[in-house]
Amino acid sequence: MSIFLWCLFCVICSCAVSLLSGNAPSKFEFFWGIGGGVVLALDSKLSDIKEKMKELESTASELDIEDELSEIKSDTSNIEWIGSNIFDIEKEVKRLKEDISRISSELSIGLSGIDSSISRLELDISRIESCNCNY
Repeated sequence: MSIFLWCLFCVICSCAVSLLSGNAPSKFEFFWGIGGGVVLALDSKLSDIKEKMKELESTASELDIEDELSEIKSDTSNIEWIGSNIFDIEKEVKRLKEDISRISSELSIGLSGIDSSISRLELDISRIESCNCNY
């Protein structure tokens, strides 16, 4: 199956689960669906590559192509690494977004506190300036 079909399948399933749980689908379901589709497509391609690799191993001794076979094995391990780490990468991106949101809200709270402090200082300065005190 193509990557597009896998992504479409996963997006539909993700949205269906969201709807069954009583929630409206959000961007989160679409991103998870697309990510899941990519992983499933990579896994499907990886299965095809492994099958072809087994066929090549059986004929490698006859054709003496051990170097090409080792390159294919290296490419396969790289694809496996990407497939196994894609969810970790998505979790890290989600964590970073949450950190940015938290820092943004903390900065907003801090800035509003600074604004109120400046307003109080300006009021105090105007009171002092209007005072007719002789020192």
